[in-house]
Amino acid sequence: MLILHSAPAWSMFKSRLRNNGSIGFQRNNLLSNKANNSIRQANSLAFSLTPSSKWGINLNYSNYSLNQSRNYTLVRDTLSLEQFSNNINSNLFVNFGSKTPKKNISLSMAYMDLSEQLPQYNINPFR
Repeated sequence: MLILHSAPAWSMFKSRLRNNGSIGFQRNNLLSNKANNSIRQANSLAFSLTPSSKWGINLNYSNYSLNQSRNYTLVRDTLSLEQFSNNINSNLFVNFGSKTPKKNISLSMAYMDLSEQLPQYNINPFR
């Protein structure tokens, strides 16, 4: 199995602005001696801005893909598969109050997209 991963991160302006990301790749069956192949890829990106202790915003994006296929095809089937997932999240928050416990109002949004792609076979016997 081959696994590659990198996760760079940085911050600036006294950590009021933060960014980090992640890129990952995984592949099995490197010797092509198994019945199935799998390839996975995962990516993410996060951004955080907190200009004061009163408010801030967080944005996140992630992407995941999976590709599975068979090495040996004895009959035509649909055992090949590709899946893709995209996620976006955002959060805007406001802190207020001077006494403990402080109060917080948060507005969040999330979006997710999942898609599959199955192989298209032409099964027309008259072709």
